[in-house]
Amino acid sequence: MDSTITAERNKMSEVEIARLYQEANRKALIKRRVERTGLVTVNIVAAFVILLPLFYAVSIAFMPSSELFTTELNLFPSSPTLDNFKEAMRKIPLGRFILNSFIVAGGAPLLAGLYISLAGLFLSLFCFLYTKIIFFICFLYQ
Repeated sequence: MDSTITAERNKMSEVEIARLYQEANRKALIKRRVERTGLVTVNIVAAFVILLPLFYAVSIAFMPSSELFTTELNLFPSSPTLDNFKEAMRKIPLGRFILNSFIVAGGAPLLAGLYISLAGLFLSLFCFLYTKIIFFICFLYQ
């Protein structure tokens, strides 16, 4: 098979070979651009689908009550206001909720680190049958 390619190559001039390489490179470049354009298009659509609810939630936060309860779809508030935030702070202890979230989110990793370090100390001091497996499970947990 290699001999037929070599024989055909010997029959072609250098100009024809260069033209074939250029044509192959052009086709590969077009294919790559089409694939990349399709991928970028899919990413843009996915980003829009993912970010639209977040944008709508932020938009609703700044809408006055009179705009919220209409049958129209309002993406942008006609008169943005901070009254909703003032009302929320007055009616519910939002500051306390945020503090509780920080305590839970910060305390859980600290307690997990404490428990895992104690387990590591125990596993390093006492050697028994499945020490390495238990240590690996503790490492995965962390």
